[in-house]
Amino acid sequence: MLVTVAALKGGVGKTTTAVHLAGYLQQHARTLLIDEEGAGALDWAEAGLLPFDTLLEADAGAVFNEYQHQVIDAGARTDPRLLADLAQHSDFLLVPTTPDALALSALLKTLRALDGAQQYGVLLTITAPHPSRDADEAQAVLEDLGVPVLEARIPRAVAYQRAALGGVLVHQVIDRRSPECWAAYEAVGREVMQRGAKV
Repeated sequence: MLVTVAALKGGVGKTTTAVHLAGYLQQHARTLLIDEEGAGALDWAEAGLLPFDTLLEADAGAVFNEYQHQVIDAGARTDPRLLADLAQHSDFLLVPTTPDALALSALLKTLRALDGAQQYGVLLTITAPHPSRDADEAQAVLEDLGVPVLEARIPRAVAYQRAALGGVLVHQVIDRRSPECWAAYEAVGREVMQRGAKV
């Protein structure tokens, strides 16, 4: 399965999502994480502690087919045509976004290019804990507009930053929220595999 993780703006957890999705997929089959033009994954992998291979896009072509799963950490895609192209050439396109109004506005403008596409989904990231209803409201708005939204959500947690600094997956850091943070990406992985298998 080829999954591309592309964000429309920075700071929405794109590389965090790509790294942890690759970590989940590696548990099922050999997985390659591809960093598109220094999008961020290679920085995370620099310590050499991740359980999967990570390569720059320019170096991945020769070994691409040696892996059952490939995850691309793509650069920002503000051009709707480029985003549509990613969706067309991936088994699944995952678009992380925060649930704030400005991010959602930019997201909706760009996602118009994906009307009718079946192989993509939006992931709400950096979500505040209850009693905040921002994520619930964002999901309702997106679904009302016909945008496919994953049921899984990624919580706002410093454990992800600690994982990035250590060059590991979040379940490998000492933090009381590590199990919850890893479980969130396990849920994302299951949902991506289910949705990607349907197209």
